[in-house]
Parts: sequence; C-alpha cells; structure tokens
Amino acid sequence: MALPGQQMFLNVFNDDTGTGYVVSTTDIGEVTDETSAKVKALWSAFSEYLLDDPTPQTDDVMQNWSK
Repeated sequence: MALPGQQMFLNVFNDDTGTGYVVSTTDIGEVTDETSAKVKALWSAFSEYLLDDPTPQTDDVMQNWSK
C-alpha cells in the first residue's frame, strides 16, 4: 500500500473525539496522477470508518526530528 517515493507514514487518532489525521512524507515534489489515484484507493479501503472523505493536502517539510 506504499505510495511512490514514500519515506514515512504516521497515523494519529483520538478515540475520544473520533478525529485524526495521516502524515506521509515522500521524495516526490509534486502529486502525480498515479499517487492521487492510490491515495483515493487507500482512503476508500477505510470508508466505513470515516464520516466524510478526507481532503488531501500537500505541504513542505520544514523540520523532521526523530529519536
């Protein structure tokens, strides 16, 4: 299920509020049609757990700290 160029995947969920988010870093600068299609397919696999379809967002990584 990995996306092209994927380096890291993080899924965060708050069971009390039912909210969460996904962060995925890649070495690809811009979203391709292939990547966009795979993201939609991944979210559709979890559609029974979602209230709404998520809106993908692309941002630049400013810092990446890890232990």
